Amino acid sequence: MSIAGNFEIRKNVVTASLQKYFGDEEEVTIPEGVTDIANAVFAYKSLKKLVIPEGFMWLGSETFCGCGDLESVTLPSTLKRIGNNCFCRCRSLKEIAIPDGVEIIGSGAFLECKALQKVKLPASIRRLNANVFARCHELRSIFIPEGLETIDEKAFFDAGENDLRFTIAEGNKNFVVKEKRLIDAHTGKMLWEPSTSSDGEDA
Repeated sequence: MSIAGNFEIRKNVVTASLQKYFGDEEEVTIPEGVTDIANAVFAYKSLKKLVIPEGFMWLGSETFCGCGDLESVTLPSTLKRIGNNCFCRCRSLKEIAIPDGVEIIGSGAFLECKALQKVKLPASIRRLNANVFARCHELRSIFIPEGLETIDEKAFFDAGENDLRFTIAEGNKNFVVKEKRLIDAHTGKMLWEPSTSSDGEDA
């Protein structure tokens, strides 16, 4: 283990894992060379702005869970994985750009991010797990890329209320939108629908 400022880092031959954070700053930049962050390192901290450098590869489970003041997150193009419940209950986060290259977004990753409004999913993602955007009540816009194959039926549980709009990439034949409802084209399963019935045109 080594200490760099407020960070405790475990270095291996090709990786450097951030294991602990001792500070209480509102703005944090992860040190260059760090490749991953262990579980729950920043959970329930008074963090407002986060910058993660290029070269970083994955975020652990519950890494930022309960950071209720977190407003801005910059994720690197090298990111591959976002762990379970990673950003859950980050209730001030309004928008996040998930970079192309992310292959796994864990269950509940953005659970109860109640201010989150807009998400563009990366071209590399193949599956959306359970509760990934559950109870994101302000969610208004989701772009579904061509390569997305599976959406868990609880991925958008209690999200978006009546105003959530799905845009599906032209080449994606796995999902359809009918009268605002998101449907699995192969099984016919309803994946999201407005919380109250209303008339509407096909999106």
